Amino acid sequence: MEASFILRTINQSINQSINQLNLFMTREEAKQWIPILQAYSEGKQIQFRQSFDSSWMDVYEPIYDATSLCHRIKPEPEEIIVIKFGDGSSLVVKDMIQASKYTSVKLYGATVKHFREIV
Repeated sequence: MEASFILRTINQSINQSINQLNLFMTREEAKQWIPILQAYSEGKQIQFRQSFDSSWMDVYEPIYDATSLCHRIKPEPEEIIVIKFGDGSSLVVKDMIQASKYTSVKLYGATVKHFREIV
C-alpha cells in the first residue's frame, strides 16, 4: 500500500472518532458556555442534567459535550427570616440586618427563625 493512502485512512478515522465525541461547538454554543466557564473559573458550583426530566447533579470539572442538554450555575439558596411577635403576628425579612431592626427593640415573646432553601 502507498504511504499517503495509509495516512489519509488514519486521518479520516481520527476525524470520524473526534466527530463522534461531539467536541466541536458553534459560535452560539460558545456564547452559552461563556457564563458557565466564567462562573467555574471563579469557583462557583456547576451543575449538569442529561435530560429535562432528570435532576441536577453537581459536576466538579465541566466537560463540553454537544449531546448534553444542559449545564447551569448552581443557584444560591433562598433565605428568609421569620420574626414571630408575642401577639401572634409575624414578619418575613430577607436578611439579618432587616431582622435586627425589629428585634433590637426588646419585644416580649418575639422569636426569630432563619429558613434556608435546600437546592
